[in-house]
Amino acid sequence: MESEPRTETDIRLDAVSHAARRRVLYTLLAARWNGSSGVSIGSIYPERGENQVVELYHLHLPKLESGGFVGVDREQDRVEVGPRFDEIVPLLDHLAEDAATEYGTVGCRER
Repeated sequence: MESEPRTETDIRLDAVSHAARRRVLYTLLAARWNGSSGVSIGSIYPERGENQVVELYHLHLPKLESGGFVGVDREQDRVEVGPRFDEIVPLLDHLAEDAATEYGTVGCRER
């Protein structure tokens, strides 16, 4: 049986389906509100353990990068807003209430 092709909705939902990817996106969103287009990877997980770093570099960042939502500069250890970042912002806004619970007020707009 053939699988159905992935839609843009599938790609966006997949991007926010894991807490680590949401954390990256909300951190970038907060940085953008403060006038920056990127952040150091260390600022995303200041308390990170080795397993989180490996997952971030080998699973979560590549997934977000392949969707065009982020750009990764591994030499500078930075994550930048990608060319399609603006497409995922409405979904992040919709999920903002959950983000307030997960991450404090990071990434949440006042309503």
